[in-house]
Amino acid sequence: MFNLYSITLSLFSIAGLLLTAWSLLKLYRSKQSLNWPQVEANLVQQNKSEFNNIATTPTYCYSYHVSGKEYQFNLTSNAKPEDLNSHLPVYYDPKNPSCATATPGINKEHWLSLIIGVLAFLFGATVLAVYF
Repeated sequence: MFNLYSITLSLFSIAGLLLTAWSLLKLYRSKQSLNWPQVEANLVQQNKSEFNNIATTPTYCYSYHVSGKEYQFNLTSNAKPEDLNSHLPVYYDPKNPSCATATPGINKEHWLSLIIGVLAFLFGATVLAVYF
Protein backbone atom coordinates (compact mmCIF):
# COMPACT_ATOMS: atom_id res chain seq x y z
CA MET A 1 0.00 0.00 0.00
CA PHE A 2 2.74 2.46 0.94
CA ASN A 3 5.50 3.14 -1.50
CA LEU A 4 8.42 5.53 -1.60
CA TYR A 5 6.40 8.27 -3.32
CA SER A 6 3.59 8.26 -0.78
CA ILE A 7 6.07 8.35 2.11
CA THR A 8 7.99 11.21 0.50
CA LEU A 9 4.83 13.21 -0.16
CA SER A 10 3.62 12.57 3.39
CA LEU A 11 6.90 13.85 4.80
CA PHE A 12 6.70 16.85 2.44
CA SER A 13 3.20 17.63 3.75
CA ILE A 14 4.31 17.27 7.37
CA ALA A 15 7.29 19.56 6.76
CA GLY A 16 4.90 22.09 5.20
CA LEU A 17 2.65 21.92 8.26
CA LEU A 18 5.61 22.38 10.62
CA LEU A 19 6.92 25.35 8.62
CA THR A 20 3.43 26.88 8.60
CA ALA A 21 3.09 26.48 12.38
CA TRP A 22 6.56 27.96 12.97
CA SER A 23 5.77 30.88 10.64
CA LEU A 24 2.50 31.62 12.41
CA LEU A 25 4.35 31.67 15.73
CA LYS A 26 6.96 34.07 14.29
CA LEU A 27 4.19 36.32 12.89
CA TYR A 28 2.49 36.40 16.29
CA ARG A 29 5.74 37.24 18.12
CA SER A 30 6.63 39.87 15.53
CA LYS A 31 3.26 41.55 15.92
CA GLN A 32 3.74 41.59 19.69
CA SER A 33 7.11 43.34 19.26
CA LEU A 34 5.30 46.47 18.08
CA ASN A 35 4.31 47.08 21.72
CA TRP A 36 7.68 46.29 23.29
CA PRO A 37 9.53 49.03 25.22
CA GLN A 38 12.57 50.65 23.65
CA VAL A 39 16.02 51.16 25.16
CA GLU A 40 19.27 52.56 23.81
CA ALA A 41 21.92 49.94 23.03
CA ASN A 42 25.65 50.58 22.71
CA LEU A 43 27.91 48.87 20.18
CA VAL A 44 30.32 46.59 22.00
CA GLN A 45 31.98 44.58 19.26
CA GLN A 46 32.07 44.27 15.50
CA ASN A 47 32.78 40.84 14.02
CA LYS A 48 33.87 40.50 10.43
CA SER A 49 34.14 36.94 9.25
CA GLU A 50 35.13 35.14 6.11
CA PHE A 51 34.01 31.88 4.60
CA ASN A 52 36.40 30.38 2.02
CA ASN A 53 38.16 33.76 1.72
CA ILE A 54 34.86 35.49 0.92
CA ALA A 55 33.77 38.23 3.32
CA THR A 56 30.40 37.55 4.92
CA THR A 57 27.95 40.08 6.33
CA PRO A 58 29.44 41.57 9.51
CA THR A 59 27.78 40.99 12.89
CA TYR A 60 27.55 43.76 15.47
CA CYS A 61 27.15 43.02 19.16
CA TYR A 62 25.21 45.60 21.17
CA SER A 63 24.65 45.73 24.90
CA TYR A 64 21.61 47.22 26.61
CA HIS A 65 20.34 47.42 30.19
CA VAL A 66 16.90 46.54 31.55
CA SER A 67 16.19 46.89 35.28
CA GLY A 68 19.91 47.15 36.02
CA LYS A 69 20.82 43.93 34.18
CA GLU A 70 22.94 43.89 31.04
CA TYR A 71 21.86 42.00 27.92
CA GLN A 72 23.52 41.41 24.55
CA PHE A 73 21.92 41.78 21.14
CA ASN A 74 23.51 40.65 17.86
CA LEU A 75 22.70 42.42 14.62
CA THR A 76 23.81 41.25 11.19
CA SER A 77 23.94 44.15 8.78
CA ASN A 78 25.87 45.62 5.91
CA ALA A 79 25.48 49.07 7.47
CA LYS A 80 28.65 50.35 9.10
CA PRO A 81 28.48 52.16 12.44
CA GLU A 82 30.60 55.28 12.66
CA ASP A 83 32.62 54.10 15.64
CA LEU A 84 32.62 51.66 18.54
CA ASN A 85 30.38 53.94 20.62
CA SER A 86 27.46 53.85 18.17
CA HIS A 87 23.97 53.75 19.62
CA LEU A 88 20.99 51.80 18.38
CA PRO A 89 17.37 51.77 19.57
CA VAL A 90 16.45 48.22 20.61
CA TYR A 91 12.99 46.88 21.40
CA TYR A 92 12.90 44.13 24.03
CA ASP A 93 10.28 41.69 25.28
CA PRO A 94 9.24 42.84 28.78
CA LYS A 95 8.51 39.21 29.75
CA ASN A 96 11.93 38.07 28.50
CA PRO A 97 14.35 41.04 28.20
CA SER A 98 17.02 38.86 26.57
CA CYS A 99 14.77 38.69 23.49
CA ALA A 100 15.25 41.90 21.48
CA THR A 101 15.02 43.29 17.97
CA ALA A 102 16.15 46.42 16.16
CA THR A 103 13.16 46.35 13.80
CA PRO A 104 9.87 45.55 15.51
CA GLY A 105 6.91 44.26 13.56
CA ILE A 106 6.34 41.81 10.74
CA ASN A 107 8.77 41.66 7.82
CA LYS A 108 8.80 39.98 4.40
CA GLU A 109 10.66 36.87 5.56
CA HIS A 110 7.84 35.93 7.93
CA TRP A 111 5.27 36.03 5.14
CA LEU A 112 7.56 34.17 2.74
CA SER A 113 8.08 31.25 5.11
CA LEU A 114 4.33 31.06 5.75
CA ILE A 115 3.56 30.97 2.02
CA ILE A 116 6.20 28.30 1.38
CA GLY A 117 4.88 26.18 4.25
CA VAL A 118 1.27 26.39 3.07
CA LEU A 119 2.24 25.64 -0.53
CA ALA A 120 4.38 22.66 0.51
CA PHE A 121 1.53 21.22 2.55
CA LEU A 122 -1.05 21.80 -0.18
CA PHE A 123 1.19 20.29 -2.86
CA GLY A 124 1.96 17.18 -0.86
CA ALA A 125 -1.63 16.68 0.31
CA THR A 126 -3.10 17.29 -3.14
CA VAL A 127 -0.78 14.87 -4.91
CA LEU A 128 -1.41 12.27 -2.22
CA ALA A 129 -5.18 12.69 -2.53
CA VAL A 130 -5.22 12.59 -6.33
CA TYR A 131 -2.76 9.77 -7.02
CA PHE A 132 -3.07 7.51 -4.00
